[in-house]
Amino acid sequence: MKKSIVLFVIALLTVSGCVSYTPKQVAMNDPAAYTMRQTKENISLAIDPYYSADKQKKAFDTSDSMISQGLMPVAVIVKNDGDIPVKVEKGMFALMKPDGSQEKPVPVEDVYKAVKYSTLGRAVMGGAFAAASASNANEAMLADLKNKDLKDHVVAKDATDTGFLFFDVPKDIKGVDGYKIVAGISENGTTVVDFKIPLQ
Repeated sequence: MKKSIVLFVIALLTVSGCVSYTPKQVAMNDPAAYTMRQTKENISLAIDPYYSADKQKKAFDTSDSMISQGLMPVAVIVKNDGDIPVKVEKGMFALMKPDGSQEKPVPVEDVYKAVKYSTLGRAVMGGAFAAASASNANEAMLADLKNKDLKDHVVAKDATDTGFLFFDVPKDIKGVDGYKIVAGISENGTTVVDFKIPLQ
């Protein structure tokens, strides 16, 4: 009985406690600095998967790791060393799984729904102040996710574009062997340069 009461109190404090979210700066370097990269037609694409909870915590101040919710952030760095602008579009990226199937990026709003704090639970257990803290934290979280999300964007000559994409993966994933990022980056809106980069 005493053990049950202690566990209940711990759960109560966890749910009702005040929370916060602090955006974290993520340095993204020149593609040449990354192991997982390819260069074609003067376009360099580098990727950096965040498949461990510890690494994710360095980029996103979420209570639970995204990987525990079956989500893997992937940093994307595109550098245009050509003479014409190129277009980066989220819809042209996918995660190829070991079985050959492909997953398109998860919309950032769905990522937010998976990792946001519960305001209802904190309102019931901790009152209005706890609920307000969760609401404020959620607003900061959503803004940060949208800010870091890779945007559809035209990359000018000698320019670099960066951002994160989020993909569905098994919650118990231990590594990324056999996974690949496939992408198409267009020149002049017509010619598409295809990339296929194995994850490590």
